[in-house]
Amino acid sequence: LAAAPRQYFPDGGETGAMLSAVRFVGLLTMYGATVAILIGICTMQPPVEVWGEGKRMPVSPAVDCTMALLILFFAINGGKQLFDLLLPRKILPGGPSPSSIREGLQHSAHAVAIAPMFCILFITARVRALRRDPVAGNPQAWAQWLFYACTVTIFVHALLALLACMLAKGQAVKSVAGDVRIQFGTSPAAAATAKIMQLFLVLAIYGGAAGIVFSILVIGRDPKTGALYPMSTATTCVVILVIQYFFVYLGLMTALTVRMLLATSLQEQGSPVIEATITTFKAALGTVSMAPMIAVLLLALRIRTSQITLNTGDPPTLVQDAMYAAVVALLIQLGLILLTPCVATPPKPPGEAEPNASVTANEDGSLNVTPPDGVAWIAVLFDIVRYAFLLFLYGSLTLLIAAIFFMDCNQPTGWAPLE
Repeated sequence: LAAAPRQYFPDGGETGAMLSAVRFVGLLTMYGATVAILIGICTMQPPVEVWGEGKRMPVSPAVDCTMALLILFFAINGGKQLFDLLLPRKILPGGPSPSSIREGLQHSAHAVAIAPMFCILFITARVRALRRDPVAGNPQAWAQWLFYACTVTIFVHALLALLACMLAKGQAVKSVAGDVRIQFGTSPAAAATAKIMQLFLVLAIYGGAAGIVFSILVIGRDPKTGALYPMSTATTCVVILVIQYFFVYLGLMTALTVRMLLATSLQEQGSPVIEATITTFKAALGTVSMAPMIAVLLLALRIRTSQITLNTGDPPTLVQDAMYAAVVALLIQLGLILLTPCVATPPKPPGEAEPNASVTANEDGSLNVTPPDGVAWIAVLFDIVRYAFLLFLYGSLTLLIAAIFFMDCNQPTGWAPLE
């Protein structure tokens, strides 16, 4: 969108100028509203009947880390659009050109692509803790340290990608959403350093995410029975979405890391199996790209339910069923994306010629499969089923949105009709 006026109106003109002005007014409004929300979070006054007179309500670590990642995310993506205006000029004499800075910001944007799901994970852990202790509920101390560790790691990943493009001795060689490959220099020592750094970042990011998910599952026990507090339907669905999301990103990063470790040069391509795996996981990114917004919708329903039931009830049964339906529909679509290349491009039988098959990814997350003779119908069947579940997903989401406005949970059991 940032380059749209330049792309469609390369010679400028009144129409291009007007669209650019409208776009930047919208951006300034969005960023201004975001700043106001952040200030409101930090200066919010606690209710006297809950916290007492003269007491401040500290911002929780989950919200601290969420705000930090939000600032980083908006700064990088806003910087990309700002430097679109500066591409013809240099910022400082002898300094890096705007084009190199914008390239670095593009790589940094790929590094922070996973930040929204981490924010959802932090808030889910906070909401789960508040269900147990509505006044001062916080996740376990070690889980809060993981919040900060994951946040710092994402900051480091983004800054390394930016600096690698700006420094004369290094460059970010490749990047996709959620992953940046950095190479400092051409010496063997520099290449080994880059690989070790990449492995450390992968372990830190996804190990931290796994630890936070574990904290959500095991937080709090009933003092009378010793059993774990049950998770709400919304929290369960959000955890499943988080696992789906990070599974795809981790699978892509693992395949890219394997190719990097096996490659003898930056330009060398991996084996056909690794390349097909990378292509498939890139296509799966398009499917799980909806997971963060679905998770936000589920959290909104959880918070709305807590508000109208004083933190004691659950949404109506029909709404909870719609939550599971949305998650399962997305999971089936993801499974079909991952299975399509395996089924439509079978291995070569002994003594026979290699089947003429290929797999390429579209921008919308779908796969173009050119299967060998006799199995073309499999790819077509998978596409039909996938789009059927896509419609099922949108139907479930429509019901969930309507439930936010119309549900009336008058009973602590969570059952009530939609009115």
